[in-house]
Amino acid sequence: MLEDDADRLEELRALGEQVTYAGNLIWAIFDRAFYEAQGGDVGVESSQPMVTVRDVDVVGIAHGDTITRNGANYSVVGIHPDGTGMTEIVLEVV
Repeated sequence: MLEDDADRLEELRALGEQVTYAGNLIWAIFDRAFYEAQGGDVGVESSQPMVTVRDVDVVGIAHGDTITRNGANYSVVGIHPDGTGMTEIVLEVV
């Protein structure tokens, strides 16, 4: 387990990339999680972009905020702190 914000930042720098949030460059791990949902006889497959970031880098984040990665803008549609100082943010392409 990562012990403090410095440890978390080191992990993000090793595995992640920089994105922009609220005018600031922050380190994040970008992912397109795959999921499959069943609805009656119809199955739906999709991928949902998301980033994992340190809590301290996204204080006050809200649904509808924008995160930019490689020039592409994403709207925040889900915010899931994990209780360890990290937050998974679900995104939608703007």
